[in-house]
Amino acid sequence: MGMIAPQVQLPLQIAPNEQAMIFDVAFIINAVYQQTIEPTQAGRVPKRIANKLRSRLKGIARFDYTGNDDYLDMICAVMDDLKLIQLVQPPFEGMKAHVAPSSFIPTWSAMDVIQQTQLLLKEWLSSHHWIDVVGFNYKHGETWNYTNAETRFLYFNLDYRLGRQTLLKQIKQCQPEQWYSIPELIKKIWQEAPLGLRHAYSTKMSSKEPVDFGTWVQIDGECYTGMIASTLFDLGIVLLGFDAEPSLGNNPSAFQLTSLGASVLAIEENQSLNTAFTADEKEQPPSLIVQPNFEILLLQLDLPTIYRLLPFTQINHLGMASSFKLTGEALLRGMRSQLTLKQILETLQELSARELPQNVVYTLQDWAKQYKEARLSQVLLIEVPTETIAQQLCTNEKLLQYGIRQITPCQLAVSADADLNDLKKIIEKCNINIHFTGNVQTTRENNSYNQLIAKRPDYR
Repeated sequence: MGMIAPQVQLPLQIAPNEQAMIFDVAFIINAVYQQTIEPTQAGRVPKRIANKLRSRLKGIARFDYTGNDDYLDMICAVMDDLKLIQLVQPPFEGMKAHVAPSSFIPTWSAMDVIQQTQLLLKEWLSSHHWIDVVGFNYKHGETWNYTNAETRFLYFNLDYRLGRQTLLKQIKQCQPEQWYSIPELIKKIWQEAPLGLRHAYSTKMSSKEPVDFGTWVQIDGECYTGMIASTLFDLGIVLLGFDAEPSLGNNPSAFQLTSLGASVLAIEENQSLNTAFTADEKEQPPSLIVQPNFEILLLQLDLPTIYRLLPFTQINHLGMASSFKLTGEALLRGMRSQLTLKQILETLQELSARELPQNVVYTLQDWAKQYKEARLSQVLLIEVPTETIAQQLCTNEKLLQYGIRQITPCQLAVSADADLNDLKKIIEKCNINIHFTGNVQTTRENNSYNQLIAKRPDYR
């Protein structure tokens, strides 16, 4: 059977779409760079931070059964699955774990909007953490007659991951930039795959025993409508059309596959598609302007450039055109993440379409003078009675492999990760007797502690 025919009549209202989730991911990564986020024992972003972040995110709310919006925690869990962020365990007891950017960030930041969207869509198809909303006409559990076997089956056997595959199979058949009726799409899914949202192992019903459409459309149909109106819309795969104001609590009546969506789905099908969103491999001229008021303007959608700015700027706005702000606090945070002032200035000059304003350069140099750092590490202390013995140990080739260094004339230090037994043998071969002081922790004990840390539950 073919796809439904495009509808002729245009929707009365069209919801604007800015690929919300792509920009929300970037905004959260900026937040991770610019502040310390320590998840609660329940695995959530602390409420004080969460409220501020959520007000800046564009994605559609995902409410839980208590009425709380889970969108921020959902997207953090998805980002964790994609290895974009990680939970860094503290080196010492009594310290809290915190969220940090992961080593995958450079790979992710080099992707264009099509590639990032394609990776998010792939994650949606298989993720347990992803939440899809349901349509406004969904028949909730309290309205069910559970004595009816069919309604019990419909309510308790939902599998959203299967439903996502079923829905996407239909969406892929649509022509880009054509409007299609959502009710007609839902009806077609009922005709072709009425159990497309059901557990594969279920044998209570089959496609040969048709589900009553009036009941099915209030559950499965509303789930599919919600997927279109939430995730596919947030990813920029579709535009939504309404027969009335979208804010009135009504479902969208129509959808349109965007050129971005068509490109992403063509990649899913291993096809090539030349659209407005097809990646341009030609080198683009610099489009970034650093203004004397410390505002940075990015005049086109350029994700690699956005991600190069995230560690040391504050976001004003993300979109097809974006703006950022240079501040002293943001600069110091960037330097805390191992960036030097020289690297920051070189990045800005490389990306800028013109010379950096002198007042900006001088001010950044003044701000950078406020940055101070210290390194805290655990070591094994070696004390000897004379400087002659200290010099003998400092020049030992095997001890040099353990990073031995002289602290005072008669005190030496090596890494706490050193193999204590091996260290003992090396020193004894120098005809030096060893006496242990205090409770020295062995490498084996260190490894056990690390394994214990690794078993702690993550922030999801």
